[in-house]
Amino acid sequence: MIKNIFLISCLILPGLSNAETVKLVDGRTVDLKSNGTYEFLQNTSQIHLKASGCKDHSTTGKKKDDFNNIIGFKYFTGFSILYEIVNETDYPLVVRKLGTEFSKDYGIFYTLLKTPTFADPISPSQSLIMMRDPHLFYTASEKELTKDQVAELSQQYGCSSLNLNGQTIYVDKGTTKMKFPPEAGNLNPLDILTVTSKVEGLELKLR
Repeated sequence: MIKNIFLISCLILPGLSNAETVKLVDGRTVDLKSNGTYEFLQNTSQIHLKASGCKDHSTTGKKKDDFNNIIGFKYFTGFSILYEIVNETDYPLVVRKLGTEFSKDYGIFYTLLKTPTFADPISPSQSLIMMRDPHLFYTASEKELTKDQVAELSQQYGCSSLNLNGQTIYVDKGTTKMKFPPEAGNLNPLDILTVTSKVEGLELKLR
């Protein structure tokens, strides 16, 4: 970064009559002013990640011993988020992994999700809709739960406002994998990533 700034200062001559805008290899845009100074401009090229919907998930299973006898019941209740990724850059964007972590503890396998994706590149001004794996909470019971009790689990761990209000899903930049083609230079998609949530009560943040 220091080398880039030094190069700019060498190229700006006091006699310039017109301002000029140039783009550096790291994606930043610089306004070369006619008075011999320069200014970094805000980058309007962005990648938008939106949490645009929520879906409840609920599965039931039986616990058996070595002799195939039923010794209990297991319930997985939770939710999955529908994500939209909008590419507002000049380059195609490849998304290979989206790491997300729920602010509540859903256990080692379902709190932090980092499922790989194999979608085609997102062209400039285009978007990709992604349904991620669900955040599921595990409940064990010796007796089979009633329908009302299962519904209560969905209220407690699913898309309900009871569960999501005041909660956050963190987009983990350490486990999220996005890339541009070589012609994008040193521009890193994660540096221009913004996140928003349209799911009522749920916040989306970068980490």
